[in-house]
Amino acid sequence: MKQTLKISIVLQLFIFNQLSIAQCNSYDSLDATKRKAFILFSIGSSDPTGRLGNQAVNDNNAGLALTGFNARITVGYKFKENFGFIGISEAQEFPINIEEIADYTANHNPGMNVKVESNKGWSLNNLMFGLYGIFPVSENKRLLIEPRALLGFSVASSPEYKTSVYYLSNGYTKLTYVNQESAISYLAGVYCVGAGLRYNFCKRLTVSGNIDYVSTIGEHEFSGVHIEYNTGFWDKRNISVQFSSICVTAGIGFRFGNNW
Repeated sequence: MKQTLKISIVLQLFIFNQLSIAQCNSYDSLDATKRKAFILFSIGSSDPTGRLGNQAVNDNNAGLALTGFNARITVGYKFKENFGFIGISEAQEFPINIEEIADYTANHNPGMNVKVESNKGWSLNNLMFGLYGIFPVSENKRLLIEPRALLGFSVASSPEYKTSVYYLSNGYTKLTYVNQESAISYLAGVYCVGAGLRYNFCKRLTVSGNIDYVSTIGEHEFSGVHIEYNTGFWDKRNISVQFSSICVTAGIGFRFGNNW
């Protein structure tokens, strides 16, 4: 997740630098009516809700997800004065609460040491399309409120982590129990409802702040999550989860029209 964050920040800085170098004439409201399309690059946070964010370790279907990261590309095209088409491609990543898992395991293994390592958390990769509204707040149409509703599909993935229970003897680690849970993915329907506050600070450049509720359609069962033990045995378990999150993002973008 940290690597994805770094790449997204570098990408946004590069885009902003290139667009700033390009001609950015002063804003005028007449030009605003000609520039019907925009592309926006945003990053922000995704706060898990419902079963995904449930922190009850004794619940087999608890997601134990913590606040994660959101990176998205938004494209909009205005076909009427106050309405347009919109598309969003985004990636959401949620780390899992390994401390909660470690504490729970330690309580069931008195006097033992516990270590939990997570290779990856929950993740969503969404592609959504829908409609959005364009409602100017200022007279010169520089500041806009843009509510939206989208539908699409998502590739959702479960976490991957390893739990080790051990004790120390004469400075050496003596493993007594290890289980490693592998990740699996599935294809799901997804929807998004939210709104953005966008500001056109010059002829071509725009900035935006957004809040959205994103959720898969219904619960899905991750069937056959593979669990491998250090004894050589393996097992499977099922997890029923509905992905849902509140996403807060901010970004920069480029506005264009028929003459670009």
